[in-house]
Amino acid sequence: MAGPENSGFVVFTINDELNFDDVFLKVRQMLLNPKDKVWWDLSGITRTDFTATSVYILNNLVKNYQDFWPKGRVVIVADTDLSYLISKTTLSLLRLDGFRGQVQLFSSREAALRWIELADLLR
Repeated sequence: MAGPENSGFVVFTINDELNFDDVFLKVRQMLLNPKDKVWWDLSGITRTDFTATSVYILNNLVKNYQDFWPKGRVVIVADTDLSYLISKTTLSLLRLDGFRGQVQLFSSREAALRWIELADLLR
Protein backbone atom coordinates (compact mmCIF):
# COMPACT_ATOMS: atom_id res chain seq x y z
CA MET A 1 0.00 0.00 0.00
CA ALA A 2 1.51 3.31 -1.08
CA GLY A 3 -0.39 5.53 1.32
CA PRO A 4 -3.62 6.15 3.18
CA GLU A 5 -5.05 8.24 0.35
CA ASN A 6 -5.03 5.12 -1.83
CA SER A 7 -7.33 3.38 0.66
CA GLY A 8 -9.96 6.09 0.82
CA PHE A 9 -8.68 7.90 3.90
CA VAL A 10 -9.05 11.64 4.28
CA VAL A 11 -5.69 12.84 5.61
CA PHE A 12 -5.08 15.61 8.14
CA THR A 13 -1.41 16.55 8.41
CA ILE A 14 0.37 18.55 11.08
CA ASN A 15 4.14 18.92 10.81
CA ASP A 16 6.80 20.22 13.17
CA GLU A 17 4.58 22.03 15.71
CA LEU A 18 1.42 20.69 17.32
CA ASN A 19 -0.42 23.99 17.51
CA PHE A 20 -3.65 23.83 19.50
CA ASP A 21 -5.60 26.19 17.23
CA ASP A 22 -4.67 24.13 14.16
CA VAL A 23 -5.56 20.83 15.85
CA PHE A 24 -8.85 22.22 17.17
CA LEU A 25 -9.91 23.49 13.73
CA LYS A 26 -8.98 20.23 12.01
CA VAL A 27 -10.74 18.06 14.60
CA ARG A 28 -13.81 20.27 14.29
CA GLN A 29 -13.65 19.96 10.49
CA MET A 30 -13.38 16.17 10.81
CA LEU A 31 -16.40 16.01 13.11
CA LEU A 32 -18.60 18.35 11.09
CA ASN A 33 -17.73 16.78 7.71
CA PRO A 34 -17.51 13.13 8.70
CA LYS A 35 -15.74 10.62 6.51
CA ASP A 36 -15.60 6.88 7.12
CA LYS A 37 -11.81 6.72 7.19
CA VAL A 38 -9.58 9.39 8.73
CA TRP A 39 -5.78 9.47 8.95
CA TRP A 40 -4.02 11.93 11.25
CA ASP A 41 -0.36 12.42 10.33
CA LEU A 42 1.53 14.13 13.17
CA SER A 43 4.98 14.16 11.57
CA GLY A 44 8.17 15.36 13.18
CA ILE A 45 6.45 17.19 16.02
CA THR A 46 9.12 18.76 18.22
CA ARG A 47 7.18 21.72 19.64
CA THR A 48 3.70 22.28 21.01
CA ASP A 49 1.63 24.88 22.77
CA PHE A 50 -0.67 22.23 24.30
CA THR A 51 -1.47 22.61 27.97
CA ALA A 52 -3.79 20.75 30.32
CA THR A 53 -6.45 23.31 29.38
CA SER A 54 -5.91 22.58 25.68
CA VAL A 55 -6.46 18.87 26.23
CA TYR A 56 -9.59 19.63 28.27
CA ILE A 57 -11.03 21.87 25.52
CA LEU A 58 -10.25 19.29 22.82
CA ASN A 59 -11.81 16.52 24.90
CA ASN A 60 -14.97 18.57 25.36
CA LEU A 61 -15.21 19.20 21.61
CA VAL A 62 -14.95 15.49 20.85
CA LYS A 63 -17.40 14.55 23.62
CA ASN A 64 -19.94 17.15 22.48
CA TYR A 65 -19.79 15.88 18.89
CA GLN A 66 -19.29 12.20 19.71
CA ASP A 67 -22.26 11.23 17.54
CA PHE A 68 -20.41 12.62 14.53
CA TRP A 69 -17.24 10.59 15.14
CA PRO A 70 -16.32 8.62 11.99
CA LYS A 71 -17.91 5.16 11.99
CA GLY A 72 -14.98 3.61 10.11
CA ARG A 73 -11.29 3.71 10.93
CA VAL A 74 -9.48 6.60 12.53
CA VAL A 75 -5.70 6.28 12.51
CA ILE A 76 -3.25 8.60 14.27
CA VAL A 77 0.42 8.36 13.35
CA ALA A 78 2.48 10.21 15.95
CA ASP A 79 6.13 9.59 15.11
CA THR A 80 7.83 11.57 17.88
CA ASP A 81 7.77 11.06 21.63
CA LEU A 82 6.04 14.43 22.07
CA SER A 83 3.24 13.83 19.57
CA TYR A 84 2.74 10.26 20.78
CA LEU A 85 2.52 11.36 24.42
CA ILE A 86 -0.01 14.11 23.69
CA SER A 87 -2.10 11.79 21.50
CA LYS A 88 -2.02 8.95 24.03
CA THR A 89 -2.89 11.27 26.92
CA THR A 90 -5.78 12.85 25.04
CA LEU A 91 -7.19 9.47 23.99
CA SER A 92 -6.81 8.05 27.50
CA LEU A 93 -8.65 10.99 29.05
CA LEU A 94 -11.42 10.71 26.45
CA ARG A 95 -11.86 7.03 27.25
CA LEU A 96 -11.97 7.77 30.97
CA ASP A 97 -14.82 10.17 30.18
CA GLY A 98 -16.72 7.38 28.38
CA PHE A 99 -15.71 8.09 24.78
CA ARG A 100 -16.29 4.97 22.64
CA GLY A 101 -15.12 6.13 19.21
CA GLN A 102 -12.76 3.85 17.33
CA VAL A 103 -9.20 5.15 16.95
CA GLN A 104 -5.85 3.46 16.53
CA LEU A 105 -2.59 5.17 17.56
CA PHE A 106 0.73 4.25 15.92
CA SER A 107 4.27 5.52 16.32
CA SER A 108 5.18 4.91 12.68
CA ARG A 109 3.57 5.22 9.27
CA GLU A 110 4.75 1.72 8.34
CA ALA A 111 3.02 0.11 11.33
CA ALA A 112 -0.21 1.96 10.54
CA LEU A 113 -0.13 0.89 6.89
CA ARG A 114 0.50 -2.74 7.88
CA TRP A 115 -2.44 -2.59 10.30
CA ILE A 116 -4.70 -1.22 7.54
CA GLU A 117 -3.66 -4.02 5.20
CA LEU A 118 -4.33 -6.61 7.89
CA ALA A 119 -7.69 -5.05 8.79
CA ASP A 120 -8.66 -5.09 5.10
CA LEU A 121 -7.72 -8.77 4.82
CA LEU A 122 -9.79 -9.67 7.87
CA ARG A 123 -12.90 -7.89 6.59
